[in-house]
Amino acid sequence: MAANFSASDIAFEGFRLARERPRSILVWAGLLLIFNLVGSLLTVGLAGEAMTTLARVSADEAADPDAAMAAAAAVAPLYALLTPLSLAFYAVLYAAAYRAVLRPAEAPQAGDLRFGMDEVRQALALVAVGLIFLVVLFVVMLLAGILAALGAALAGAAGALVGTLAVVAATAVSVWLLVKLSLVGPYTFDRRSLDLRAAWGLTRGASLQLLGAYLLAVALMVVVFLLGLLVFMPFALIAGGGLDAMQTLMQPDLTSVGGYFTPVMLAYLVISSLLGALTFAILVGATAAAYRALSAGRV
Repeated sequence: MAANFSASDIAFEGFRLARERPRSILVWAGLLLIFNLVGSLLTVGLAGEAMTTLARVSADEAADPDAAMAAAAAVAPLYALLTPLSLAFYAVLYAAAYRAVLRPAEAPQAGDLRFGMDEVRQALALVAVGLIFLVVLFVVMLLAGILAALGAALAGAAGALVGTLAVVAATAVSVWLLVKLSLVGPYTFDRRSLDLRAAWGLTRGASLQLLGAYLLAVALMVVVFLLGLLVFMPFALIAGGGLDAMQTLMQPDLTSVGGYFTPVMLAYLVISSLLGALTFAILVGATAAAYRALSAGRV
């Protein structure tokens, strides 16, 4: 059965959310800025030297593998700390966005933030979706690698064709899986229950329409990002001494707090937090709107 919804309505849900609840977007941007600042401080303080070493040895083909392993081991505690913090943070943020779209009457104040079972269930949903995707992606990449190896054994155009088909197939499966799992979050929030099979079932007969809507949403996110970049670039070029600003952002000094938090980096963190809140609203708003449309009449 074909789904009956407008791809543009789904893709533009985030803009409707920003228009109707601008204070929520600003609150989310502020939270993202705080989270990014804390993450940066932890990175510099706990593993700045190790990450600098790891980046250097990774780029050097002649580097000692033992040095790379030692640097990676030194970085591991940082990720062990940031992973649960990120999970808790984004569980709260996802629940806030779903609350704004699916239960607006329950979210009268700016930010739409709560700390309860909705957030716990979002954390569980994020973990479940992440594990499923990683397992399937591992299997897909393994099979793609085998096919690519077989293609390399073939001569000429036949080998290139097999390798190309392996990459295309792996990409297609990954995108298909993301579409099929896209309603787990809003389903879990709305039904107050983590049911992967039911959320997956809502996408039946609507995968292509959902893909089109999500691609449009991603295109809008790219436009928002590029516009934000246009705003940021003049300041970065002036404050950072020209094109060196881009080098500062791409390869920041992680060895000290003062070296990392330059004027250009601070401006980037502010702008990226604002853009992050907007693009987050577009992406999560799209999945929430898709769930709302597909669940109508199926409750």
